[in-house]
Amino acid sequence: MRTALFIGRFQPFHKGHLSVIKNILKENNKVVVVIGSAEDKVSKLNPFTTKERIALIRSSLEEEKIPREKYKIIPIKDLNDRENWVSYINENLPKYDTVYTGSKLVKYCYKVWKNKTATETRPKILNIKRIGGISSTKIRAAILKKQNYKIFLPNSVAKKLKEWEIFKRLKKLNEN
Repeated sequence: MRTALFIGRFQPFHKGHLSVIKNILKENNKVVVVIGSAEDKVSKLNPFTTKERIALIRSSLEEEKIPREKYKIIPIKDLNDRENWVSYINENLPKYDTVYTGSKLVKYCYKVWKNKTATETRPKILNIKRIGGISSTKIRAAILKKQNYKIFLPNSVAKKLKEWEIFKRLKKLNEN
């Protein structure tokens, strides 16, 4: 059984993320969606709580009728120790074969990682590219400018952001 990791902050989860997960599941039996910066308080760069990000991801995957046994969503704290970060990931997550990432930092961490035990094997690292130029940063900016951002989001995410009055939250966070 092949398992892949997909690591991100998902601030917010968007159609690009969803597309990556669907593609991962074409090549793997299961995907572990790793929510980084899980310990962070709500801020300008991280306007969603871990609980909210889990809800956004789960509702998107349910909307796409992706069975729960095909994915696991796991929040993880930032370690701020690049050489030991991969070992930290391996200790706190299920076994995996492949890491899908577009993050230079994640790729660097796997590059400098020194296997501490014989049981830790190097996973395959596959680079993902932005789909259609979609990014969470651009989506947050579009929300603040009152531009059409919903076209970049799964319907369930757009609904939740409206319920959570995300414009007001982002405006307040960007005032400070």
